[in-house]
Amino acid sequence: GPVDGFAMKLNANPFGLEIEQQLQVPALSPQQSYTCKVFLRPNVNRSGQPPTNPMILQIALKTSLDIFYFDVQHLLHVVLTEAEPMNQGQLQQLWGQFPPDRTVTSTGQLQTAASPEAVASRLKMANVHVLATVQGADQVQMFACCATVAEPSHTIMAEVALQRGGPGIRVSV
Repeated sequence: GPVDGFAMKLNANPFGLEIEQQLQVPALSPQQSYTCKVFLRPNVNRSGQPPTNPMILQIALKTSLDIFYFDVQHLLHVVLTEAEPMNQGQLQQLWGQFPPDRTVTSTGQLQTAASPEAVASRLKMANVHVLATVQGADQVQMFACCATVAEPSHTIMAEVALQRGGPGIRVSV
C-alpha cells in the first residue's frame, strides 16, 4: 500500500537548527517519488556541544513503514549569517591581537590560477566577507570574516593568500 505519515525531526545540534515547518508530503505509492524543501531555523534545539568535523545533522524521518535515521554532512557556509560581523578596522585590530599558536594554516594548489575578485566572489556566495586586500610582489592577501547563526554568534577570521599568476593558495583561520 501507500506510504504516508511523513514527519521529520532533527537531533539537538551545536547551532540549534530545527525544522521550520513540518513536511507536507502526500501519500506515496510504490515506485513514486516526491521532492520537497526543508527550511531550518537556528537557535531552537541546541546540543551545547562544539561542532564536529565533518559537521553532521542527525535526522529522523518517520513514515507509516518505520522510522529511518540519517547522518547528513553539511558544509560550514550552511551555518553562516549573511551579515558582515565586523568592519575592516575591527578585523585588522583583532587579527593583529590573535596569537599565532591559535591559527590553523593550510597550503595547497588550485586547479588553475584564480583572480582575487573571483575568489572574493566565491567566498561571498558562502557568506564569507573579504574586508581587506593587500597586494604583494608575489602574492595577494585577502582578509575575510564570517559569523555563525548560533546565538551567541561566533566570528571566524581568515587570511587567504593567492600566488600571483599561479595556482598556489594558503588559508589561515
